Amino acid sequence: MKTFRYFLIRQKLISLSMLTSCIVLMLASVFLLVNEVFTFRHGMMEELSTLTKVIGSNSVAALTFNDHIAAEETLAALRVEPNIVFAGIYTSTGDPFAEYYKRGDMGDDLPNTEREESKKISELKKTEDQGLLEGYPLFDDYFDVFEEIVFDSEIMGIVYVRANMKEFHSRMNWYLLIFGLVILLSVFLAYYLSSRLQGIISTPILELTRTIKVVSARQNYTIRAEKKSYDELGTLIDGFNEMLNQIQLRDHKLEEHRDHLEEEVAMRTAELAEANKGLEKTVIELKQAKEAAEVANRAKSEFLANMSHEIRTPMNAILGFSEILLDKNDDPDQKNCLENIQSSGNALLALINDILDLSKIEAGRLEICPEPLNIRTVLDEIHLLFLREFQEKRLEFKLDVGQEITRALLLDAIRIRQILINLVGNAIKFTSRGYVKVSVKTYQFSGQKQVSEVLKTNVLFEIEDTGIGIPKNQQELIFENFRQQDGQAARKYGGTGLGLAITKKLTELMNGEISVESEVGQGSIFRIIFSNVCMSEELNPTEIFSESDGIHSEIEFRPASIMIVDDIRFNREVIKKFLKDAPFSITETENGEEALSLLGSPHAHNPTPHASRLTPRFDLILMDMKMPDRSGYEVTAIIKNDDTLKDIPVIAVTASAMKDTEDKIRDLCDGYVRKPLSKAELIFELKRHLPHTVKKRPSVAEKKTAEDIVSEDTISPEMAARLPELIQILENEFIAKWEDIRETLIFDELREFADQVSAEGMKCACGPLTDWSKAVIRQMQNFELEYLAVTFENFPEIIKMLKKIADS
Repeated sequence: MKTFRYFLIRQKLISLSMLTSCIVLMLASVFLLVNEVFTFRHGMMEELSTLTKVIGSNSVAALTFNDHIAAEETLAALRVEPNIVFAGIYTSTGDPFAEYYKRGDMGDDLPNTEREESKKISELKKTEDQGLLEGYPLFDDYFDVFEEIVFDSEIMGIVYVRANMKEFHSRMNWYLLIFGLVILLSVFLAYYLSSRLQGIISTPILELTRTIKVVSARQNYTIRAEKKSYDELGTLIDGFNEMLNQIQLRDHKLEEHRDHLEEEVAMRTAELAEANKGLEKTVIELKQAKEAAEVANRAKSEFLANMSHEIRTPMNAILGFSEILLDKNDDPDQKNCLENIQSSGNALLALINDILDLSKIEAGRLEICPEPLNIRTVLDEIHLLFLREFQEKRLEFKLDVGQEITRALLLDAIRIRQILINLVGNAIKFTSRGYVKVSVKTYQFSGQKQVSEVLKTNVLFEIEDTGIGIPKNQQELIFENFRQQDGQAARKYGGTGLGLAITKKLTELMNGEISVESEVGQGSIFRIIFSNVCMSEELNPTEIFSESDGIHSEIEFRPASIMIVDDIRFNREVIKKFLKDAPFSITETENGEEALSLLGSPHAHNPTPHASRLTPRFDLILMDMKMPDRSGYEVTAIIKNDDTLKDIPVIAVTASAMKDTEDKIRDLCDGYVRKPLSKAELIFELKRHLPHTVKKRPSVAEKKTAEDIVSEDTISPEMAARLPELIQILENEFIAKWEDIRETLIFDELREFADQVSAEGMKCACGPLTDWSKAVIRQMQNFELEYLAVTFENFPEIIKMLKKIADS
């Protein structure tokens, strides 16, 4: 086939024509030859079969009367058949009865042994190929036929005839010669005709090829190929001529362009110069826009930082003093006002945090910091955080954590808490009855495989509620910034429309997806899936189901000297009030210069004389980072670069919430707390740097019983005289209320009941009742639910003890 590729078109056409003709002739000749052979064979077979039947019929009488001469005369009639070389009649037992031999051919046709003595018919059949008897061969020398002689359904004998195949072979040779001559003549004729006729196709192609060579050699595109037919070859020639027309037209246009090239170059150069000027102007405008955007972004960051500082600084005093007054004040109305102040302050703080978080996310400055996380501890914290809201609205909180979660999950703990607080807070806000359920499961996707040694899983969070639900056409809208569900009563439910938007962005930053499934009036299910979350070491089984650390413990610090550096007086006052019960010696300074002077630093502008001798040893410094003159950053850097001061822990007290500021503080300071700070946050940070002891709070069994609270020593004579009246009031008015409240332990009802008992105790000067009320209120504020239940259960026992004292 490779050689055929290099044939000329004329040779290919002749070769294909010859090949086709030869194949057709060969197939036709073979068919005719085979048909002639089988036709001749079939005729010869029919002729011999008929002849043997005739001989058999004529031999019945000879066999019946045992007349050998008559049988031989019957066989002698075969002399007229030149092809029959032998014939014989045999008795029914197979013995020879009469035989015929062709004269003049015996020596050539039969062996000498068969001439000298005759064989029985059974021996003849054994000497012949059984296949020949059945198939009548084409290429053997002889053709044998056996025919039974039957008379009145009785086999009288057998006729055997042998014919040679010379005539058949002669005819076959003649046929082969004829067919060979016909094929040879046909091949010559086919070659002649194809050589003449191929020109009809090859001539236009060859002329087109010559034309192409001339056009290519002379580069003369005015030459055209001559069209001689209207078939595909004619179409090909028309296409070639059209191509030459297009090339000629192009050359003509190029000639015209050459004539006006200088003018066009000058024109294009002017246009390019103008375009370059426009492009340079655009580049300048884009550069200016970029610089303006960067300036605006810096201004936005500075504004957010300043806003955070300016708002958080007074919020620190508002929330700090509210927390202090709540611990000191027992008046129910005043405590209610303080709680409202604190609640409003926390709401404002949450709004500020949402705005800052949204700005960080949009600026791409919010970083995710995965760390080993005990998810059960986080959920316990969420439950504790919203416990009061659950009790106020009488909602059931359900928690379902998969038993398969036996390892810590590598997630950003702060962002997970923020997401869960947003979703659980929304669920409580929009649910008036029923329950809020938080479920956490881990699972593998179908077909998902472990590709490394690090264990990874997919984590599913579901927050389900039985609230008002969300219409389907609103379920995408609620995740947009500052968007809320249409028709939502803003005064009733509040909110800014940022919580879910931030939740979605935080989820996506953590390689997660959030979706919602909801029906109006049936509640909602928010689903969050985090993919390929790494799993840390196995959790201690006792940690999996334990409560948060510190609930049943108290911190006792050892004496220490602390310096507070803050230019705002009420910020220093809040910290001093928080630490008033601790054995700390506190020194206040209003600015960084004064702090360096007290520390005896040589970098102070006005160092204290003999500072090295007079300077007290401070165990810890609480440093405000944004102060006039010398900032907290500068002062802390001086301290950390001083060999005598660098070991003093410096805790930053900052109102900034920007990521770059936090990173800078972490690199410079030993710790930090963010304004507005709480007492718990401050104590937690101090624990990391100051010596202290942790004492377990007394267990429920160690709490005082009613006998310990009420004794004759605690009852004054005046109160003893009024005991019967007091007991009657308690039994008639308070026991029924107590029985109703003990079933639910709703905080509002508990608080009101404790205030009423306290008021009644103060009216009658009954110390045990007022002490019981204070214990209940204190345990409510600290969320000591286990102790609260026991203390509340003691109320009837106190009445019994009072009755016992009154009877005695």
